[in-house]
Amino acid sequence: MTDPQSQTERKDGTRAGKKAETEDETGTAAAAETADRAALTSRIGQLEAENRQLLRSVADTNNQQYRGTARGLIAVGLLCGVVGFATAGSDVLFALAGIGLFSGVLTYYLSPDRIVAADLGSRIYAATAQSYDELCADLGLSDRRLYVPVESTQSADAVRLFVPQQASMEPPTEETLQTGTFVVDSQTGSYGLAVHPTGGGLFGAFRTVQDGPLEPAPQAVAEQLSDAIVEDFELAQSVAIDTVDTDGDTDSDWGRLSVRFVDSLYEPRSGFDHPLVSFFAVGLAVALDAPIEATVTDTDPFSVSLRWEIDETSPDAAESSARERPAGPPSAGAE
Repeated sequence: MTDPQSQTERKDGTRAGKKAETEDETGTAAAAETADRAALTSRIGQLEAENRQLLRSVADTNNQQYRGTARGLIAVGLLCGVVGFATAGSDVLFALAGIGLFSGVLTYYLSPDRIVAADLGSRIYAATAQSYDELCADLGLSDRRLYVPVESTQSADAVRLFVPQQASMEPPTEETLQTGTFVVDSQTGSYGLAVHPTGGGLFGAFRTVQDGPLEPAPQAVAEQLSDAIVEDFELAQSVAIDTVDTDGDTDSDWGRLSVRFVDSLYEPRSGFDHPLVSFFAVGLAVALDAPIEATVTDTDPFSVSLRWEIDETSPDAAESSARERPAGPPSAGAE
């Protein structure tokens, strides 16, 4: 007959063995997870180091190309100068020598020494856009985005982005937009958020490289802004502009432009105050001296609608009146 005490001891031993096995398995799994995490951390660090090395390599390569071009221009300038002196002074050779030397020195000292990755800029914008989107949601603001001119100068600080609490609210006065971020204008009954648009800095850079003033016509201004985005800033591969016809529309007293960006640099495209949308809206607001309402209508392709209230004295108003004016009766002498 089996002793009950012995059976109990065997059961306790079995339980202890199973518990030990379970603890061993748990410890093994934890150790494996820790090892995997350490390997992943090491791999991430390795990739970051490789990325930094790649950026430095690209920067060094670009610098070498610029410096090589500069040396070549200087060599051509010196050669033309020497030949000019040797051939009793040819005006053409001396002119080429001056151009070569000047271009070479300019290229050498103005060669870029730092490259900012496009992905880095996109991540910075994404974090800022997310913060503002969450702020607007917490404040209960509408989805309407108004770019309002607050100064008569064509500078980077000439426009504010106003996000009203309700979409039907009109923008506050210029003084109110310039005095604070949280707008409470009892005079106009406007409440919301007023911030410096991201396109303001781009517009300021655009004005430094632009020859002459902005065009007064919206389509012409849009062409100038498109050229800057593609040629100067290289923020998009191409930009397409369409004028929206308002014939028969209940909002025919509003001017509109539809803009499509191909291969935009920054993501997300539907984020708060996207740099390309902001740049276009700021440029139009300054050129037309009127608030611009910007709405992202599609993200693929990246499309935005820009609209503004037409002033009776503006070219758009004159064109609209010419379309709507009925033809008068023929004169008596007409055939």
